[in-house]
Amino acid sequence: DIAAVIVNHNVRDLVLGCLTSLGPARAAGDITSVVVVDSGSSDDSVAAIQAQFPEVTVVATANLGYGAAVNLGIAATVEPLVLALNPDTELHPDAVVRLRTAMCQHPYAGIAGPRLLYPDGAEQPSRRRFPTRLTPLFESTTLGRAWPDNPWARRFYLHDVEAHGVQYVDWVVGACLLLRRSAVDQCGGFDPEFFLYSEEVELSYRFRKHGWRTLWVPDALVVHHEGASSSGDSLKRQRRFDYGRVLLAERMYGKRTASGLRVTLRAGYAAELLLETLKWLVGHRRGLRQERIAKYSTLLRHGIRGELA
Repeated sequence: DIAAVIVNHNVRDLVLGCLTSLGPARAAGDITSVVVVDSGSSDDSVAAIQAQFPEVTVVATANLGYGAAVNLGIAATVEPLVLALNPDTELHPDAVVRLRTAMCQHPYAGIAGPRLLYPDGAEQPSRRRFPTRLTPLFESTTLGRAWPDNPWARRFYLHDVEAHGVQYVDWVVGACLLLRRSAVDQCGGFDPEFFLYSEEVELSYRFRKHGWRTLWVPDALVVHHEGASSSGDSLKRQRRFDYGRVLLAERMYGKRTASGLRVTLRAGYAAELLLETLKWLVGHRRGLRQERIAKYSTLLRHGIRGELA
């Protein structure tokens, strides 16, 4: 009664590992279909999937972004629950049944997410509150790195709520999400304008406005090789990350808040550019500094936009 949808782009070994980890749930009949949406891979991912997992449906498409690709996978399935997975995840054997049990016990839950783990077994914090207007200024920014224990970041990361037991949260990191199809049918799927980052926040926010909730299920364990599926061009990754944050601010709080965030982020780029230039001048790891100077110079010149091929 669960369809699994995995989005892949040039991470053959990771997606094969993810598919292997679904074996126990498929053998038990908990997962009844698997769809891999391949977003224009050039590393023979499709051939490898078809050779090792011939029962898996592969939907080939251009690189449309994560959310748009998940939407294609959902459209290719019929099950009442859909497990949307990053290719850099590996599920513990009972993770799927624990997520499903929690979803069944909470009929107003439209989304459920597991406890995420790093490959070494350490926990990867994954439950969040919705950002306020000020959160994007103090989280994953120059200001946030200078003041990591600021109250906005503490609120955002739920530092005041114990991480025990199944609990309602505003949103969970989107590496592994169990989605209720009836909620998707009512509210719509992922907003395709979000290419890679913040799409799960917007989806959870939209679900909440329609009365659906998000669950964090800590006894469902999933290993997440964080960043492995989106490694590569750090400039492109930064632009996508910040564009997602600005777009989310606009969706939640309007154009004025989004414009203010754009200005603040560009000020952060300027500060980082100055810092990297000073480090270059004193001879500290000059190759790395040149790379970062080029990155922040480009960000300052071109700003934050949804360039995403």
